[in-house]
Amino acid sequence: MNKLNVFFVAILVVSVPIASISVWQGDTQDFIQDIFEDEIVNEIENEEESPDSLVEWDVHYAMTSTDLPLCDSSTEGRLYYVQSSMEFQVCLSNGWSVIDIEGPQGDNGISILMRVSTSSFCPFTGHEFELGNDANENGALEDGEVVVSVDICDGADGIDGENGTNGVNGINSLTEVTEEISGTNCASGGIKIDFGLDANYDGVLNQDEVDITRYVCNGIFSSNVLITTVDDLGITENCTAGQYRISSGMDNGLGNAIAGNGELEPSEVTLSSLECHKIAYGPIGDLTPGMSPGEINWMVNHGQEIYYSHQKLLIKVNVTDESSTILCECVSYSVGNSGNGFSPIFTDNGLMYFLGTHESTGQYIRVLWVTNGTVSGTSVVMNDDVQNGGPTRVSTSNPFMTDGVKVYFQGSNGELWVSDSTTSGTYMVLEINPNSNTNLALNVVDSNGWLYFTANDGTHGNELWKTDGTSINTSMVKDIALGQFDGGVYGCIEFDGYIYFTGGNGNSMGGSELWRTNGTEDGTSKFFDINGDISSSYPGYYHIVGDHLIFQATNSFGEQSIWSTDGTVSGTNQISDITTFHSVLSTGDFLYWLGSTSGVHDYEVWRTDGTAINTTIVTETGGHLFVQNSYSSSFYHTLIGDNLYFSNVIDVLDNGEFKQKEILFEHNITTNITNQVDVSYIHVNYEQFDNRCVIDEVLYFSSVSEYGREIFAYGKSIIVDEEQIL
Repeated sequence: MNKLNVFFVAILVVSVPIASISVWQGDTQDFIQDIFEDEIVNEIENEEESPDSLVEWDVHYAMTSTDLPLCDSSTEGRLYYVQSSMEFQVCLSNGWSVIDIEGPQGDNGISILMRVSTSSFCPFTGHEFELGNDANENGALEDGEVVVSVDICDGADGIDGENGTNGVNGINSLTEVTEEISGTNCASGGIKIDFGLDANYDGVLNQDEVDITRYVCNGIFSSNVLITTVDDLGITENCTAGQYRISSGMDNGLGNAIAGNGELEPSEVTLSSLECHKIAYGPIGDLTPGMSPGEINWMVNHGQEIYYSHQKLLIKVNVTDESSTILCECVSYSVGNSGNGFSPIFTDNGLMYFLGTHESTGQYIRVLWVTNGTVSGTSVVMNDDVQNGGPTRVSTSNPFMTDGVKVYFQGSNGELWVSDSTTSGTYMVLEINPNSNTNLALNVVDSNGWLYFTANDGTHGNELWKTDGTSINTSMVKDIALGQFDGGVYGCIEFDGYIYFTGGNGNSMGGSELWRTNGTEDGTSKFFDINGDISSSYPGYYHIVGDHLIFQATNSFGEQSIWSTDGTVSGTNQISDITTFHSVLSTGDFLYWLGSTSGVHDYEVWRTDGTAINTTIVTETGGHLFVQNSYSSSFYHTLIGDNLYFSNVIDVLDNGEFKQKEILFEHNITTNITNQVDVSYIHVNYEQFDNRCVIDEVLYFSSVSEYGREIFAYGKSIIVDEEQIL
């Protein structure tokens, strides 16, 4: 129904004294017309019955009051409208007088309101219009204020009319691109683009149909342009990944060349060099002559340099020229391997901290060392603590952690220490438990520089603490298990603005479950209870992939399984029943790990994006993972480009019998193809792939060759030689 018609209906209905409810069915325009006709008749009748009539009074006009005529007997009683002041003046016996045409203000009227709702009386569809006075002046028409109600109903749907005649097809727009030769439109040539409508419908843009023409011109060549070219000379015996000539010069027409033609011609070449590329494949040199297997304890890289330990030697290798430098004979060999968590750690300023030894009173003690990569810049970190001053002694119970500037570690007195490599900047943060063992356990440094750790202060059990490296800002976050009970805290990780961790114990906290904290006591609570009050789920092995936190936990059936959370309770679910979760690598989009399912899959590579549907097995190599009751290798997953490198122990046929050997695999995550890597250059009796790092998409690891334990390379081609020609 037309909204304007509804408005007229409402106004007219209110103006007519109707005391009953009526229903109108039919054409709305007829309904309105009937009301108008009745209203006109009533107006005419009222005019005829009115005894009063207006008397016409002439009104004169003046631009301003100064234009008014002289008020005398000849103009007395005459009425003028004065435009400048927009008022009426009348000539009286005492002169011109302004007439006040506004009467006193009347009382406020009562508003008339209308309420529209769906009609319950109409056989098809329609609306009920209710009108009445707003007696209580609250702006809403209430049931007791309704004076009149009218239902306006829609008629039944009519029969659809016949389809109209199809319209005339539109005209297509066409574009034609042609080459434009050098000339007025383009000095150096280019392309010409014509636009127009296909008026004759032949699908071809004819010349008389072109409406718009545009030109895209080539740039003008200049003799001041430096041009560089690379020529592929192919693979040679020495250059197994190809040989390339790189030439450069000005496009200046030197010799018999053409200037400014955009090509580097032979006579224009002023500088040229040859590059020989080789595949990084095999040992990068006999770096440690005479070494026996098993003597590289840890290996890390920083930029183009690899640092590794050989017995007590700290050695730096530059992979570009394969040179090596012995920085010191100081490494704590007996505790220096990466397996116990004592791999070195780098800070943002390029310093490397590591565990070394120092002779004191005829004995060697474990102390903190630092190096900047030079012999002179490698030294013991000293401190001036009252009780522990001198070489900074380190406990082997905790790994190093850093906020990028400072390094945290456990001192030999069991307390938390921090160092920036200077004597004044190396100190005990706080003596948390002066009377007993602090039971310190370093967990994680968050993005704001706060270190979260667990400690026992002698009054409470092992609880969650945090520090920024100052004693005043070192405190317990929350007494999770009240009193001297342990809070059962371990496995901290930062995710979604919180620190997630395993917390609680069977004595007082309903089991070991998933907790989280924002660093405050009130913001620390149990986040998700996997098994309720039945038993502990012991969540752990936390890793992040995309927007999900992945971890392993024991489900209500007592089985190890893989879980995922997006930071909400509803988004926390078991995504896989895989029972093992080892050697995890996150690539951003996916999490890769070695896992197995009881009775279904042996140890293979799996991956997940945090959802159950995308948690799948990647390879089928027939792996075993465990050899002689220990992990087969510390080298599992490394991603270089689209290739995932991992090692696994499989059954290999050797002299008629199957033996378990560690094999290096390359899996392409795009093609999903897995191949064994050729490691024939590694000693047959020592197929191990320990320690690893990646530099410029080349994989470096330690293994055994004919030289002994060495560093090997495998990966893309690298530049190994360059010869200047001119």
